[in-house]
Amino acid sequence: MPGSLAYGGSCDSTNAIISNDMVSLAGNGDTLWVASQDTRLGLGLNDTIAGAQRWGGQYLSCFANYNLQCTAYGSRTVAALLYPVSLYGTGFDSTKPNLLWHYTLGASGPAALDTLSIQFFTSSGINKSFEIDNGVYSGGKFYFCCRGGGIVAWNPSVAGPAGLSGILPGDPIVFPLDSAINASLHPKFATPAGTLLSIDRFGDSAVVVAGDSSVRIYNYVQNSWDSTTVSRNLSKTMTFDSLFVVFTNSFSPTPQPLLYGLIYYTSNNAPDSGLFRYHYGTKTWSLILSAPQTVIAPASRGCLYTVDKGSNKIQVYRDSLPDADTVTLNQPLVSGVIFLNRLNITENPQPQQYNNILFVPTHDSTGHLFIATGSGLYYSWNEIPGITTDTLSFVERAKTIGGGLTETYALPGILNNSYNGSDVLQKSSVTFVYKLARDANVTIKVYDYNMQLTKLVINNQPRKAAGTSGRSTNAAQDIWNGTTDSGRLAAPGVYYYKITASTGERSFGKIVIAKAMQDPK
Repeated sequence: MPGSLAYGGSCDSTNAIISNDMVSLAGNGDTLWVASQDTRLGLGLNDTIAGAQRWGGQYLSCFANYNLQCTAYGSRTVAALLYPVSLYGTGFDSTKPNLLWHYTLGASGPAALDTLSIQFFTSSGINKSFEIDNGVYSGGKFYFCCRGGGIVAWNPSVAGPAGLSGILPGDPIVFPLDSAINASLHPKFATPAGTLLSIDRFGDSAVVVAGDSSVRIYNYVQNSWDSTTVSRNLSKTMTFDSLFVVFTNSFSPTPQPLLYGLIYYTSNNAPDSGLFRYHYGTKTWSLILSAPQTVIAPASRGCLYTVDKGSNKIQVYRDSLPDADTVTLNQPLVSGVIFLNRLNITENPQPQQYNNILFVPTHDSTGHLFIATGSGLYYSWNEIPGITTDTLSFVERAKTIGGGLTETYALPGILNNSYNGSDVLQKSSVTFVYKLARDANVTIKVYDYNMQLTKLVINNQPRKAAGTSGRSTNAAQDIWNGTTDSGRLAAPGVYYYKITASTGERSFGKIVIAKAMQDPK
């Protein structure tokens, strides 16, 4: 997760994206939550529904000196686990509790927005238990695993601390928790004896958890633990050292979820690490990817979206075999170079950091793909993993502009038209972004290099003044697709736009039309 930030401010609703530094994703088929961080605005979560980009969100900057640990989403409720950092983000602050913040779409009152504090007391003092980005929603509850030991389960339908319960590895008895978890009352909880490093869904009625040396499956319907299904045996000449994280790919139709693990091992007296796939029949882990990865996101068709740690490139691998020895995935199904072309970096900034990837299935093979980066959000609304090559759409925080037409711009500033494989021109468009000091009628005109009128975009149309950081732009009308008033395509070159308001305000700007490119045959 991102580095610590120290901030303080208000917890308010917003209709704008908090920041382009998007660090975490959670959601399902109709709602996406994006967590972002900004040194001025603090931590925020935004949601968009059904791909319409109707952004709503919450600033969490009222929680001074807290950082995001993880997010999880389910049943129209988003949960964010926050941990305290010292002033100026210098480390964990043991004087404050962890915070479990949640927000439910469409609800009102305490049921919609609430914050629980969770603090662990051990014989040596307050324990920093939540250290790993691991939270999951399944069967109506959120589950968070603790490095200090045990699982914290939270039922969002129960108000306050009464919705919290504790689960210990191997123990079928679920016990109630309150906001202060005291190890003297629960000797095995919040101690290294029950250390858990990761958690994920395992089918429809269970979660899979991992300690540093074992994997267990917890069936929350039967309150039972299974420690025999998954072993720690590695194939070939490798020796198991420790386990870092386990996760499943439940999108592929198999009798049991495809189970993966990031494992530290020794081979030929040399320590190493890699991504392993578990085989239930032989009870062994097989190395499938030796290159270190910073992000691994399961998808349909047995695919995995990965971010290579060294090159910071997204690649797509496919593990198509069921429960059998899997060959090492030496060659990606989609290389980093090919995927980079999908980002359209001629119009969008090239990400310096990929923070999170989320695939949300919609059918057997297709789904929504979201990529959170340090410069904005990329997405493909109809993605077939390993097959789709279309350009990814891009969303970024709206640039704050001055009012009274003192600062305007065309987004993007370059019109890139291109021909598809059937020689059909695919036209792009620019949106004129501006903010009025007060309500007025607006006219937008486009001129060529010789200042001859090329296009009357809108003529004397009413527009509203915007707020402190808003816009007056009508996104459906204040656009130009590169055509003239006669409907012909304007020639490549430099063009100028003029925005005038009935109040006497005016502004000029520049647009470039690039030469339409043919697709390579």
